[in-house]
Amino acid sequence: SRMDWLEPGFDGWDMMHHFMSKTTGAPAPEDLGDWIFKSQWTQAEGLRQALERHRTSDGRYAGSLYWSLNDVWPAVSWSTVDHAGRWKLAHYAAQRANAPRAALWVRQREDSLCFELFNDLPQRTSGTLQVSAKDFEGRIVHETSVSLDVPARRSRLVNFGEMDVWRGQPYDTYLSWQWVDSSGVWSSSSALWCAPVEARLHEPFVQCTPTHEGFELSANTYVPLVQLTANVPGHWSNNGMALEPGQGCVVQFTPETPMAPADINVVVRCQTTVPQ
Repeated sequence: SRMDWLEPGFDGWDMMHHFMSKTTGAPAPEDLGDWIFKSQWTQAEGLRQALERHRTSDGRYAGSLYWSLNDVWPAVSWSTVDHAGRWKLAHYAAQRANAPRAALWVRQREDSLCFELFNDLPQRTSGTLQVSAKDFEGRIVHETSVSLDVPARRSRLVNFGEMDVWRGQPYDTYLSWQWVDSSGVWSSSSALWCAPVEARLHEPFVQCTPTHEGFELSANTYVPLVQLTANVPGHWSNNGMALEPGQGCVVQFTPETPMAPADINVVVRCQTTVPQ
């Protein structure tokens, strides 16, 4: 494809800045933490788009691999796992996009709102898919649900009607969906209609509370992505996910060296500069 914005001397840092500016917003000057956060967020979003597009290709692709998985030494790179085996945000995005049971929004269908439900496990499954368009405070603008079953190692396409009915306020609402049965939630996700930098997001307040199950996250408004970091090396059960207002999210952290939970300090980073 043509990349008319390329110029002589345009290097890898310029490339990162270009795509961050189009997706999450340009990082703050001289702020390394913001560069890391927004570059990892941009990578996660790009990889998610590619993997979900391949998986919902109506059988044209049987699967997809990406370069690269991991680093062999400390480096600024396009890997999703660093040299120490710690996951970047893009690796969590790849895990969610390739989950054995998943409800994926078929984003290439621009005329209607479609989801493809994947059941790659050996058992047939039944449940309900609930889809909602909400404003950033969590108020429902439009909502519907459908009961369905998916055979073992099969997928099923569900069409929820014309896109205009759902995407009436693309900069002030988001899409939320859950695939559940009597045993609980199999797949739950949400997404903006536009790039994060284009959405009229509200200033967030995110709370992180230690519990006996891990760390519970909550937000007063829709947050398209949060990045969790701890004061010690370790592995998060989930990271780089969205937060919906009024809906708690519990994650676990396993430190590389066993220690008391009280000694683990967590920093939550999210989009705090609201576009004007």
